[in-house]
Amino acid sequence: MTATFAASRRAARVGLSLIALGLLVAGCGGGGGGPPATAPTVSATIPAGGAESVALGTSISITFSRAMDESATQGAFSADPAVACAFSWNAASTTLTCAPDEDLQPDTSYTITIGTAARDAGGTALANAFSFSFSTADQPAPDAPSVTGTDPSDGGVDVSIGTPISVTFSEPMNPQASEAAFSSQPPITCTFGWDATDTTLTCTPESELTPETTYTLTIAASASGADGTPLGAPHEFSFTTAPEVTQLCVFGTARFGACRLGP
Repeated sequence: MTATFAASRRAARVGLSLIALGLLVAGCGGGGGGPPATAPTVSATIPAGGAESVALGTSISITFSRAMDESATQGAFSADPAVACAFSWNAASTTLTCAPDEDLQPDTSYTITIGTAARDAGGTALANAFSFSFSTADQPAPDAPSVTGTDPSDGGVDVSIGTPISVTFSEPMNPQASEAAFSSQPPITCTFGWDATDTTLTCTPESELTPETTYTLTIAASASGADGTPLGAPHEFSFTTAPEVTQLCVFGTARFGACRLGP
């Protein structure tokens, strides 16, 4: 009986020791240091997923739920079609921004992916890859050239019959196309010339203009910039030449623009 009682006491002590050890292990977070850490998530993107007509110069930003390992997260970034980026982060390391090295392609759907290699500053990786898509705007049409000034100015009067006529454009022009687009009523036969930047066309009349005459000059829309973009609209301007000069002679008469003595 005594031996049996002693054995029972030893068994009880062993059991209590095992329970205490189990409680100690549980209290210390045994088996891996407590519950697994919550994975970081993507909380916002720019452009937003599904965005349309995104400007071609837009930067792409991804905001995470906590501070991220910058190097690992940048390495997990990909785009289809591919985008070459200059990466940057905000001060909190929660927002990654990709500034494209050149404009995005027009009228194109892009899919941006952050793979599971992305991880937070504590080393916990994204639970799942994150993707979002957007589409870009069409290629904007280039600005059309325009006429910014003329000499003589529109509505000018008493213009010298020997004056050259100049037309200044807003950008360098295609000389051949622009000269072909020049016309006048009454007609003027011109010798054309350009300034060094191909922005100012000058018509030097091959003979004097007619006195006291209104000339209407037109630059047709077929005039084009150096890149081939046509004039936005035809441009028209008018001016009136000065009266003919009457030469007075003393002791003589005027004949053929010169004075002679005698009747």
